[in-house]
Amino acid sequence: MAREDRYKTTRSAFIASVLSVALTGCGGESTSSIPLTVQPPSPPVNNSTVETPINTEVVVNDVIPTEPAPTPEPEEPNNDAAPEPFLPTPTPTVTTKTTINDTGSTLCASLDETNLACSIAGFPGQDGEYGRDAEAQQTIVKVGGGDAGFDFSKLSSNGSVLSTQEGVWAEDGAEILGSQWPCVLDNTTELVWEVKHSNPSHPRYGLNTFSWYNPNENENGGIAGTPNGGACNTEACDTEGYVDYVNSVALCGFTDWRMPTVNELHSIAHQGKVDFSIDEHYFPNTLGLRYWTTESGAAIPQLAWYVYFSDASVSFTQKDNKTFVRLVRSDSDND
Repeated sequence: MAREDRYKTTRSAFIASVLSVALTGCGGESTSSIPLTVQPPSPPVNNSTVETPINTEVVVNDVIPTEPAPTPEPEEPNNDAAPEPFLPTPTPTVTTKTTINDTGSTLCASLDETNLACSIAGFPGQDGEYGRDAEAQQTIVKVGGGDAGFDFSKLSSNGSVLSTQEGVWAEDGAEILGSQWPCVLDNTTELVWEVKHSNPSHPRYGLNTFSWYNPNENENGGIAGTPNGGACNTEACDTEGYVDYVNSVALCGFTDWRMPTVNELHSIAHQGKVDFSIDEHYFPNTLGLRYWTTESGAAIPQLAWYVYFSDASVSFTQKDNKTFVRLVRSDSDND
């Protein structure tokens, strides 16, 4: 047999033996689905003929070999991207100062009784058991005074805290005696509030009324309201006119008085009282029930919001209605 024929016979026998092992494994059954690349030994080389080796792929169970997926290159860091925000764990602190008031409710109720001391067995989780109002019964330390969790200080006409805080309002009283005061500081919210007067001829008389009026299109919801539609002792009996008047006389030394928001005015509403739902030791002469806020009705801008100091509720009415006003100011307004 020629040399070349002997090489081809040897190569065929080698390939057949490899196929047999790959397909049967040790136990006589197919054990692999991995394609095998078999390369027989190179044939002898003479000076005239060189046969190229043959690569034979064996595919078991019809599995077609594929190229491995390329390894993705790592992304370059983006040094211009904003860093992730760092949110530190809050550190617990002990303080009596907050930014909002509690409701004023200090009592609890059972199924058939009200105005009971808290807590009531079988009726847990009532308002009077939590917050500043509950703390005021035990541990809270106030800067000034007030019912429940409220913390107020009476101010003089120059904005300083009155030396006498326990006095009761008198129409013929005096600041030095602690029997008159034009403003009150809320030590919790840091808002300063106007105090109404008891004299019917006084411009801040508690029964003076005003229509809602604000010509600023960015604030009035598209409806300015009604100018000079109230009954008062100032030149213009509407909310804008009253704000202008109080700032012109620099009440308590301030000229940044304004109408309160709903949340601000409701923050002094005492939900533990009715008729009137306010601490009258600090806010005497609260003779009216419905007090304007600066906010128009979003859906119906002919209306404006008010706080009802009969039961501390909130609602709205037509801007031309005669309604009471209590102004507010804050140092933060000037920041």
